[in-house]
Amino acid sequence: MSTHTPGTPKIFIFDTNVLLHDPEAIFKFDDNEVVLPIFVLEEVDNFKKDMGALGRNAREISRLLDEWREGHDGTLRGGVPLPDGGTLRVVLPDMKAEVDPNTSFFGESKKDNLILRQALQVQREHPDQQCILLTKDVNLRVRADALNLHAQNYEERAFTMNDLFSGACTAHVPGGLLTTLYQENSVELDLDAHTPTAEVITGGTIDVGRLFLNEYVVLKNADGDQSAIGRVHSVREGGRIATLKPLDPQNKKAWGVQARNKEQAFALDAL
Repeated sequence: MSTHTPGTPKIFIFDTNVLLHDPEAIFKFDDNEVVLPIFVLEEVDNFKKDMGALGRNAREISRLLDEWREGHDGTLRGGVPLPDGGTLRVVLPDMKAEVDPNTSFFGESKKDNLILRQALQVQREHPDQQCILLTKDVNLRVRADALNLHAQNYEERAFTMNDLFSGACTAHVPGGLLTTLYQENSVELDLDAHTPTAEVITGGTIDVGRLFLNEYVVLKNADGDQSAIGRVHSVREGGRIATLKPLDPQNKKAWGVQARNKEQAFALDAL
């Protein structure tokens, strides 16, 4: 009989293949808890030199975790907050814990078995919460089920037209930030102080929760009579703080072509 309390956050334990499939997965579980076994980070590290998509994703998840660690006093082991109210933490094996007789057949040379043991450890430590092993490995899901550990396949959430990345957003800021952008050739934009909005294909705008490298940001002063365009050159704290640099003047020509509006300025700058 389940002892899980309705409304209690769930615990999702990630397998390595989830992160290699989608580095942004850690941000997609609302107010639930995301747990990364230490062996998952070890496996991710082994892929960082790969020249394909797996290597790119491995490097991206390492960068995201490092930014999140630095932005929250380096407490990944203790748990750090996620944007939507959940938490993220890294778990280590409990060397003092008694070995579960159901796992005595596991070989410790396979990372899958070590990850599965850590998932079972988390489940024993949190009997009042639902623990779910998230993996794209069907064989690992079958083994987890045999050990009474709930397992699910990871599928990226369905998106609406409003979720499509527009590549640009608008932020209303004090006029001094516009001056700083051009006088110092850069400015820092903190989303906790200024929430940008982005136009969506279906009409209207949505609030922007984070910024990305090379995203364009239109800065408008409070009165709306002045504006400036910047491109994101660096981000930290998961994209909540970004450093912008100004675009070349819109009247600058490229191959005889001159930008007539901000969208054309974005395109010429990207080229």
